[in-house]
Amino acid sequence: GQTPLTLDDVAWICTFSVCQNQTPEQIAAAISSPMDSPFAQVLAKVDEVAVTFNESVSLYSRVWCVYEAFLALEWGKLVRALG
Repeated sequence: GQTPLTLDDVAWICTFSVCQNQTPEQIAAAISSPMDSPFAQVLAKVDEVAVTFNESVSLYSRVWCVYEAFLALEWGKLVRALG
């Protein structure tokens, strides 16, 4: 079974990894090299990853979500599917 988060656990939400107040050009520069992107930098440091599914948008239609899941599996992270 899965262990629930405790108050000592840290959760990082990738939606917040790129400052949303940046210009499109600044965001493009931040993710222009996927292996150096904020997403990949954090994934390299974590032990597990939670992939959240919902009824509104297919996870598989979002390139960054697929890329993050790919990296997590490639790097041997525990991947938990939620939703």
